[in-house]
Amino acid sequence: MTDKELWQLEDELHELKEVLLNDVALQDPDVDDAYAISGLGEVIDEQLSELLLEEFGADLKNFRRAQQDFNLKLSLLVEQRPDEDPALDLLGFLAYKTWGPPVPGVSVGAVGVADKHRGKGYGRQLMKVAEDRAAMLGVLTQQGFQPGEVRLRSLASAVRFYERIGYERLEEEGVAEKTPACPDPERPADAEDSEEEGPCVPMARKCPPHSPRTTMKMGPLLSPKQTAWCPTISRALEDGPTWPTMEQLLLPESCNA
Repeated sequence: MTDKELWQLEDELHELKEVLLNDVALQDPDVDDAYAISGLGEVIDEQLSELLLEEFGADLKNFRRAQQDFNLKLSLLVEQRPDEDPALDLLGFLAYKTWGPPVPGVSVGAVGVADKHRGKGYGRQLMKVAEDRAAMLGVLTQQGFQPGEVRLRSLASAVRFYERIGYERLEEEGVAEKTPACPDPERPADAEDSEEEGPCVPMARKCPPHSPRTTMKMGPLLSPKQTAWCPTISRALEDGPTWPTMEQLLLPESCNA
């Protein structure tokens, strides 16, 4: 093999080290060997915990409770490093909830990329997880086909990132608030703010359906039965960590998670 072919093969092998883990359920931290994948517990208890605290001022206890209360989904993007310690390195994560009608799609609760891995496209890769799910949630209504959409609340400083990848600003009634919301996962941690962070910006992206072949391949990733969209829960989740408890939301019976 030529040097060029060897370099190409090395690049391909390196790409295989990056693994997307979907539907990760946070386990009791006091239980030994709670995770089937070796090293995953350390990734969650140390690396994810640190990223949540630094990026959102949140903690795993709140995340674990929100996952149980609202069926919050968690995807982890990790790099396998078999000859190093730790053997798994967290690249980034995505927390989201899927919805059925009347507003089918995905609420993004949080997305984050570790400081040292920003600027490498991992943020876009994680957002595509949400978009792929939303694309499978479109429904046929009396008015025609209603595509699934991804909804989130962006930090003011992150709006340009989400606009670049196809998201649009939404009009919102009432006074805009500043919440933990979604940062720019590609922005260097040491980048200086040009202005003080303003209120969060609601944004959404409509996701057209996949081809039938792609839908068949991705179908097992999604439950055939989805919770009916609830504006109270979706707004609470999209505000980002830390999330309220079910009791704090005082939900009507029609908005069970």
